[in-house]
Amino acid sequence: MAGWRVVPVSVTGPEHVRRGAGNQDAFAWRADGDRLVLAVADGAGSAVRSATGARLAVDAACDATAVLDEFGAEPARRYAGRVLGLFDRRLARLGGERGDYATTLIAVVARPPAYVFLAVGDSFLVVEHRDGGAHLVVPPDNGPSLGSTVFLTSRGRATAVRCGVIEDPEITGLALCSDGVLDAVLAAGRDADGEPALLAPADFTAYLRMFADPAARPSDLAERLRSPDFTASSADDKTMVLAVRA
Repeated sequence: MAGWRVVPVSVTGPEHVRRGAGNQDAFAWRADGDRLVLAVADGAGSAVRSATGARLAVDAACDATAVLDEFGAEPARRYAGRVLGLFDRRLARLGGERGDYATTLIAVVARPPAYVFLAVGDSFLVVEHRDGGAHLVVPPDNGPSLGSTVFLTSRGRATAVRCGVIEDPEITGLALCSDGVLDAVLAAGRDADGEPALLAPADFTAYLRMFADPAARPSDLAERLRSPDFTASSADDKTMVLAVRA
């Protein structure tokens, strides 16, 4: 899409490689007129059809943008409802137990200076500001009130859906990430109220700025996600979808 460079990468976690299992993450991105849609889903390792659930989730995120006639809090809620409705209907056609398709989802519809987001579960969103560094704006949510990660197939999903709109003309990059990269790319810190919180460290900007250069290749990011540092941090599949303003 004009104005953006998108770099999507997903690598199979070492534990899945060892067991001969496939990658249970999924990603999608689509240019839709003057909008850019980005989505990452992380299928639950314990669910036998979670890779299918993850694919249904990201496809629903890309197919639901028609309800965004404008960008604001109420349209964001309509978008979230449309995504979840599409996911549920398509899942019902497949049959079987809902829990077999358990997956999280993070999605962004970008039309600068506005960005609608939807999140369910522990995937997360980092944005880069022009001359302002990286900021974790949609943190991972492990569903503390329910005691475990909330999935699109969970009964407690309705209370765990996070959606909204970010309006900021200074955003120059987006990074949608599955929780497999959480320990490697986020840092423990404190929020504005002094409470413990996860933060995007200063060196996170290196991921986005590296791929602002058209010479950088997705394989460079994939190699990084397979590096010993990332492997040591998590045995899970690792997915990042980067979008950088050209």
